[in-house]
Amino acid sequence: MLAAFCQRIVNASDPEVKEHFSASALMNPVQRLLEGHRSGKLSSKIESDLKEIIIPGLKRSLERMKPVREDDKGFSAFCIQSRIGWIKVGFIRHFVSEHQRWAQDEVLLFPRRQELPRGSFYEGMPPENRRRFAVSHGWACENHPTPSSKRIHRLAQALKTAHADDDDAVFLDYASLFQDARFGTGLGLPPQRDRTPGESKCFRTALFEMSRMFAFGGVEVIVLPQIERWQDFPAVLGSQSEPVLKFSEVKKRKCERFYPWGWINAVPYENRGWCAAEFSCALKAKIIANLGDQDVQDVLNARPWPENVEEYQKMMDDPAIEFTAKGDRDYVAYLFFKMSFDLSAAQHGQPSGAHGP
Repeated sequence: MLAAFCQRIVNASDPEVKEHFSASALMNPVQRLLEGHRSGKLSSKIESDLKEIIIPGLKRSLERMKPVREDDKGFSAFCIQSRIGWIKVGFIRHFVSEHQRWAQDEVLLFPRRQELPRGSFYEGMPPENRRRFAVSHGWACENHPTPSSKRIHRLAQALKTAHADDDDAVFLDYASLFQDARFGTGLGLPPQRDRTPGESKCFRTALFEMSRMFAFGGVEVIVLPQIERWQDFPAVLGSQSEPVLKFSEVKKRKCERFYPWGWINAVPYENRGWCAAEFSCALKAKIIANLGDQDVQDVLNARPWPENVEEYQKMMDDPAIEFTAKGDRDYVAYLFFKMSFDLSAAQHGQPSGAHGP
């Protein structure tokens, strides 16, 4: 049980492990141990060890766990081990200025983590005197989050509204996490390389702890829920004139695919699995910086947002919620619990161990 909160369980999807890895199973670990012992599923050579050694030791460990919202050291370790690239606000503003000057027949895409210019980002952790922002958004398509760069323009405006300084830092997944190559050669786009083995390790580490970015109190979350139309994507060499319908194995239906941008994602923000997970964590942690924006208010009012794991699981069971990868649905319920609830408080009887007032 402690490993479920402290370590990455690499075989969490195995049926024998999955039963014990679920959020509902971990809500009250002490009770879970007692029930397992009574049912005969758990045994101990010395009968008294469970109540005299194992459970007291588990309680002591749980009481020492800092909730994610307050866990400065855990957040720092996550960022450093993942080699998070925090984009400087000044670079985002510079990109928007450059994009506005480019002719319509030229393509300027916001860069991946690997192509960020030297000096345009902080690696690991930004300086302590810098504000930290994290962007919650859904990608416009499979191969780039915002081919038209409209989302970067909206981000620049949100940062201006938040009175961000040029040296403040922004987490934007595509430019903050190492990416695989998504575009081939001959398209008139800058060449891309795949992740190195070391970069792949950083990416996997980041993915396992990613919800920490949207639950930590030292981050201000900017929600950008707007859908980007494929008609606004720039034309590149060899690109199709419009999407074609193809069967998606993940979604089990025909979806639009547009070369070279990949699958088009027109699902509303509140119905995208990882977006819903990020919004739920950030809302519970009370760290959404632009909650008053009308588009964000529309998301807030689009569905009841969960206050506990049971409500979260119910939301995840909604068939309208879509994921881009198999297995994500089961995993995010556990993440919501791990990132949004205070186990140390739960040991003292606080309902659900919830953060905040």
